[in-house]
Amino acid sequence: MSPLAFGAFRLRPRTSAFIAATLLLAWVFSARPSISAPVPYEQTTVAELLRQEIQIHALPPDMISLAKAAVETSASAAERVSRLPADRQTALRALGEINIQLARMNFLQPLSEDLWANALSEALTPHDANDSAVVLALESSENQARRPYFDPHKPAYWVQCQTGALFFIAVGERLGWDIRLASMPLHNYVRFHLSNGQIVNWDWTDSRSLPDDYYRRQLPAGDHWVRARVFAVSMSHREMVGYYLDQLGTAFDSTPEGVHLMERAIGLNSLEPHSANNLAWAYATHPNSTADQRTAAVGYALQSWATNPDDPNVEDTVACAFAAVSKYSRLAQRIPFSRQKRFNRSCQKLALRRVSMATQSLTFRCVSSHLTQPLHRLSRPMKNSKVRWTGS
Repeated sequence: MSPLAFGAFRLRPRTSAFIAATLLLAWVFSARPSISAPVPYEQTTVAELLRQEIQIHALPPDMISLAKAAVETSASAAERVSRLPADRQTALRALGEINIQLARMNFLQPLSEDLWANALSEALTPHDANDSAVVLALESSENQARRPYFDPHKPAYWVQCQTGALFFIAVGERLGWDIRLASMPLHNYVRFHLSNGQIVNWDWTDSRSLPDDYYRRQLPAGDHWVRARVFAVSMSHREMVGYYLDQLGTAFDSTPEGVHLMERAIGLNSLEPHSANNLAWAYATHPNSTADQRTAAVGYALQSWATNPDDPNVEDTVACAFAAVSKYSRLAQRIPFSRQKRFNRSCQKLALRRVSMATQSLTFRCVSSHLTQPLHRLSRPMKNSKVRWTGS
């Protein structure tokens, strides 16, 4: 399924070049091992994603310089702790130094979901330090550890968990350290794999290390999704790239470039429920999507719903996907789930059971602007906007 199939997504002259660049980028990303020698900043994931975004729209030079400075200063501070941390305590000190250096850049954890960023350019957009949202954020417990390093004479930047994790990963790439992304429903953190086999977690939101049990207790189905390698596990480099390509794609999901990025993301990380939800929304709610894309939207939506059964935003995506195909009960018996067989069985059984319940008793409706056909009414308030799934 290609974004070229969207009737409204006609190829602009630069789109073919963009797609070629995306394919090359994905190949370079996926070919890179998790553990490697130190690389220059230009080969980090932060720099690669910025180059990808420049293919879509222009970025100011100051923004590109800020990203490089954040990675380079953090890498230098971490390397002063240890060239290659070999034990947990040294790793924690190095991770703490990265956190401090990012705080010195005036990177703050936003308090409102409206301030979450999908693209790096959104996170690196400056905000007045005297803005009321910035003042509130500085007073919050989420930014307590960052507050001493905040410079009120410089602009602030909204960097939530997924973007904070990305900078930790880029520092790891810069130094040759094995720092990997981990995902939770609406949250991300990193896991530092040491040479002795230990894994040290670091959470940008909390500015500290939290144990694996803390994250597993937050999951809706206990260790099931850990065993299925969906949540609270270290992503491979390929899976991490897929996650961030999806986030960039959601920032431009009404364009062929954005949809193509989300499709590439699913190809690199087909188990990722956030990516599945985002692509499902794009397919289900665009007025000129093809029949195959609308059918695929149901499968992707239910894949995400199976892992996040109580999230009203995911329910909204499911409702819109069903509204787009208008074949509720019949379609539920032949839904195309993820190609990953290990995910198929548990996800399909759980999702189909929920579909059966939903079509009988639960209450949903789609709030997309062009899908006005109600399935049922919501039993609780629904946000009148699409889900962004960017993390807390």
